[in-house]
Amino acid sequence: MYQTHELVVIIFLFFYFYILTMNCLIYVLSYKREGKWNEPLEKCIERLNELGFSYEVLEGYNYNNYQNIKKTQVCYKNFVDKFLKSAIDNKKNYDGFIYLEDDTYIINDIELFPENNIQWLGHWNKKENYTYGASMIYVPKNKLVGLYYNMKADRPIHLDYYLYKKKNEYNITIHDIPQGLEISHISMNTLKYRKHKYMLKNLKT
Repeated sequence: MYQTHELVVIIFLFFYFYILTMNCLIYVLSYKREGKWNEPLEKCIERLNELGFSYEVLEGYNYNNYQNIKKTQVCYKNFVDKFLKSAIDNKKNYDGFIYLEDDTYIINDIELFPENNIQWLGHWNKKENYTYGASMIYVPKNKLVGLYYNMKADRPIHLDYYLYKKKNEYNITIHDIPQGLEISHISMNTLKYRKHKYMLKNLKT
């Protein structure tokens, strides 16, 4: 029989090697204002390079350039039209994909539970009856197509509200501790400055 400390080591190694073998691509959603990428993107990419993650940058919608899209729909439509569509086109090459907003600073190596379900990795406030901010979402490749067509058929709303409302139906695991911190930034759906305590200028790597 294994001793308690031996079981802890075995479990740790299982999770560690599971994460190492995950063939995952991160899609970073950003946008351009007057021809320039949103400011936090540089810090976000710098951090991804430090951690050695594979990623691609997608240019998403923003309210300034796509005023036919309601402010409450911008993140939802970016998730569906940009992230899920790109992931479906690329699903033969990866086990899963992470939607990452450009204002998200990943704290450490990403911890993915060894479950074949959607995982809500990044948020800025998790309460008992709601989770605010859907800045970092993992979707395994076998969930992509179903999620895409369901969301295309549904009415676009705030992305975090939609995912929270559907968390049981889609079997979404919401991580208690966020693995990404939200950097102060210009919002893509309101184009207003959104201040968070993790200021871009204060992030040292």
